[in-house]
Amino acid sequence: MAKRKATQRQLQTPEVRREQMISAAQECMREKGLHATKVTEIAKRAGVSVGLLYHLFPNKDALIEAMMDANVDATMEQANSRRQSTGFDLYDYLSISSTPVDSLVLETLAEQWRHQTSGGRLSGKQNETLTRIRDFASSALPADGEPDLDLRIRLIIAMNFGLGTLLALDNYEANQRLAEISEILGRAIANRSTVDFSALFPSNSSSSD
Repeated sequence: MAKRKATQRQLQTPEVRREQMISAAQECMREKGLHATKVTEIAKRAGVSVGLLYHLFPNKDALIEAMMDANVDATMEQANSRRQSTGFDLYDYLSISSTPVDSLVLETLAEQWRHQTSGGRLSGKQNETLTRIRDFASSALPADGEPDLDLRIRLIIAMNFGLGTLLALDNYEANQRLAEISEILGRAIANRSTVDFSALFPSNSSSSD
């Protein structure tokens, strides 16, 4: 049995092993946190040797970078498969591209912030991610390639990320209405349309006689 398992591992391509390591890293880091997770644990979860893991990823930062790239690749592929749908616009694309907020996402962002002050490799990763999203949006949605595309992308991502963070931390029932309003505002930003705020936030006050 052990020989068969070893043979199966040998048959796996380097790309498959790389994907297994990235997936294992995400699982382990979600369970234990970014810093508490040891490389040996990731290698064990992936079913590879520590030496092989270090051969593909020289350190944990390189593995985190690969995790971020893999997430962006997956969401771009999903957006690309759906962009032919009728009515698919910039907001729909960014809603798919916005990374779901969880503890690992927040910890990764904090780690990038730490690297900004120390000059570490992760310091420019978020800007690189935004550039990839912007470039893809320009090519996939040419009708939206106006000069202010960067600003609209950043506004919508900021709204989606803020909403995702709130929903992850708070199950307050009114958040459903918050999500609805956020989508209305996001689509208005994407399409440069106007919003009737009096309809979004109707007044309950009545005039006195």
